[in-house]
Amino acid sequence: MADTKTYWIGFDLGGTKMMAVVYDEAFAVLARKKRKTKAQQGEEAGLERIEKTIRDALDEAGVEGGRLGGIGIGVPGPIDPERGVVLHLPNLGWERVPLAKNLTKAFGVCRWPRT
Repeated sequence: MADTKTYWIGFDLGGTKMMAVVYDEAFAVLARKKRKTKAQQGEEAGLERIEKTIRDALDEAGVEGGRLGGIGIGVPGPIDPERGVVLHLPNLGWERVPLAKNLTKAFGVCRWPRT
């Protein structure tokens, strides 16, 4: 029988570590993946690490990316919610990062700009 459930990702982006958590429809935790942020490697490397962390968590949970209902992400700095852009992450040294655009491209679940 095909999996018709919807799953969710919670993501914490911090100055020293990042973590992805996969939740089922009842918001029970199915898997967690954590790794060092390594902000000194720059924004592009950071975005790749975010995507890999999410993919690794999904793999551990046995969930296909097409089953995602959404990704919630906490970042340590101001954002532009209309464009899905992280404006300034002082503890990472990142500026104007198009986070929602990158997550949409990778996982197809974000809808930016908001309407």
